[in-house]
Amino acid sequence: MYERALAGREKALGAEHSATLMTVNNLGTLYHDQGKLEEAETMYARALGGYTNVLRTEKPPLTALRSFATVLGRSMKATNTNRQISFSRLSRLISLVKERGKEDSLIIQELGRAMVFWNNDESAQVAYSHAVRYIKGQCADFGGLYCSGCRQPITVKMGLHVCRQCADTELCGRCMADYAHDALVLVRCARHTFFDVDMAALAASESMGIGDRAGASAWMDTISDEYNAGERE
Repeated sequence: MYERALAGREKALGAEHSATLMTVNNLGTLYHDQGKLEEAETMYARALGGYTNVLRTEKPPLTALRSFATVLGRSMKATNTNRQISFSRLSRLISLVKERGKEDSLIIQELGRAMVFWNNDESAQVAYSHAVRYIKGQCADFGGLYCSGCRQPITVKMGLHVCRQCADTELCGRCMADYAHDALVLVRCARHTFFDVDMAALAASESMGIGDRAGASAWMDTISDEYNAGERE
């Protein structure tokens, strides 16, 4: 349906009309839901490129950036046997985080997952620190991150454990304990290992969080330089 709609809008309105780009983005979402990650990545990239050209001085919609960040993270793990392709996707994800990550914890969380996948635990810890949402000056939660076990929003007090193999599996402390003792069964996550976010260090990082734009910017510049240098090697 979306493919026919896209063809019709391209013919009637042009490839970079806002309505056409919305259809391109929706087609990316459809491919993503169907597990066609490469096709989804292509559609999301096209939509973002079109938004940049059409909006010119304005920024692409945050929802489009979130979708692209998510599919990059999942595609990275789906192609883990091809290090060069995975590294290229990581570089694109880092660029997205630099562009809008300071405004949105969900985009930073995708980079945190990617760092866990690449076994860069230090950068993963920093990423989740910057993804924390503060309420009344106190560490509260991760702004929309849900436990894959109990399905509850994960707060700082609950603890956070991130699967190293799955694209989007996180557990709270209680569910992680159940998983470790076989009281919780995750079919797609059997015998996987997890990265344990250091909540004590995170709670002590008063200078971090989604509101710390200066600190986040400096860290994003550092990690971008680090991985861009690695890609050139």
